[in-house]
Amino acid sequence: VQAIHPTHLVWLRPHRGCFKSAREFPRDMEQGKHIELCEAAWASLAECVRLLENTTLRGAIPLLYAELTLEEFSGHQAAAVGATLAGGGRDGLAIAQALADASAALALTLQLAAEAIAAGLPSAAQWSQIAVQRLEHKLRALLPLVLAGDSQAFEVSLRMWSPETFLASADFGLFWQEHFSQCLRVASADFANALRTSRSMDVGACQELLTWLRSCGRREESMEQAEEVELVDMAVLFDCLGMAFGGCPSSPRAARSTG
Repeated sequence: VQAIHPTHLVWLRPHRGCFKSAREFPRDMEQGKHIELCEAAWASLAECVRLLENTTLRGAIPLLYAELTLEEFSGHQAAAVGATLAGGGRDGLAIAQALADASAALALTLQLAAEAIAAGLPSAAQWSQIAVQRLEHKLRALLPLVLAGDSQAFEVSLRMWSPETFLASADFGLFWQEHFSQCLRVASADFANALRTSRSMDVGACQELLTWLRSCGRREESMEQAEEVELVDMAVLFDCLGMAFGGCPSSPRAARSTG
């Protein structure tokens, strides 16, 4: 499951003030990037629909909820959704990237699940069901934002949306809710401090983690962004492994045993 489930998301533009109005962000993002990501997402979603027709897969795991979620996306056009998200500036770009990553991960998971079940691998049906459910959960969490209809509705939906609902890892979701509720992004120093106080992580380990997170995300576009971390970047690691196995044990003893 760990090998199949991750690839979830990448970057949003961080800000310590959590959500900000799309009008407060500089209009330096080209609409084409938002549309490009949405087109990639829709291509992955179409592949998911095709894979759901696999009789081996359908006979092994329940797929009703995944099918219903895909149907909700199918009634909309990628270009129109991309244009809506473009009105949200960097937040819209982040949601587009999150959608592209989650849909691609679901398509890959369905493909691997079908192959593993057909090959008769032990527990293939069990881990396939878990992986599909977790990714379907992430796509469904994005629906209110992705299908908002226009940039103004997107802004309203974003303010009402809880980022924690997007996370599949319970321990990371609780951590984020406790320390950075309603935030899409936080200052690197604030995140490191929360890890030190709540997870007993030493300074060196925190710095290594932050360096790794930056290295696997998009290139920062400003010095300000280089001093911040994005929720979707961290979800790539923690939604897959959880905080303990993802490098954030809750005690020194756990740190020794997992390190």
